[in-house]
Amino acid sequence: MVLQTGRYFCFIFLLSVIENVTCFANSLTLDISGKINDQCQINLSAGNEIDLSNVKEKSLPMDIYCNQPMNIRVSSVNGGLAIKGREDIEPHIYTLEIDIGDLNLNYKNKSDALTIAKEVKSSGVIPFSTSGTLRVTLEESLLFAGYYEDVVQIDVFPSIHNISTQ
Repeated sequence: MVLQTGRYFCFIFLLSVIENVTCFANSLTLDISGKINDQCQINLSAGNEIDLSNVKEKSLPMDIYCNQPMNIRVSSVNGGLAIKGREDIEPHIYTLEIDIGDLNLNYKNKSDALTIAKEVKSSGVIPFSTSGTLRVTLEESLLFAGYYEDVVQIDVFPSIHNISTQ
């Protein structure tokens, strides 16, 4: 048979190629997974020192990031502002307040109660990225000459036991 156009030739050629092809079917199983580690951190954007030399109250902004519900643990080394080298004078008591509006968390305690660590549970909401305020208020103004000091430790950590369904 003589072909008149290239179109018929191509069609016949394709048919002959397809006849000689053997097809194989394969199946593939794909496992997809991911993991995100727990992360909780607190940063005091204005630094981690509060100077109460000439004021009775001072507030610092803080940023919080946590990818699951969190707890906060607060403790004080001296239970107040102790005068360095003067163990005969009781530490000056202050009130420590932590306010995180997005979590409806407002924690307030006197420094002398913080010599034993206190734990505060958040509302069970995952905060991701939020901000708050840390406030320190002296009960009485500092009076004696000297260097006053206390170290407050604030830990934020994930809590898998405090989950909200909001």
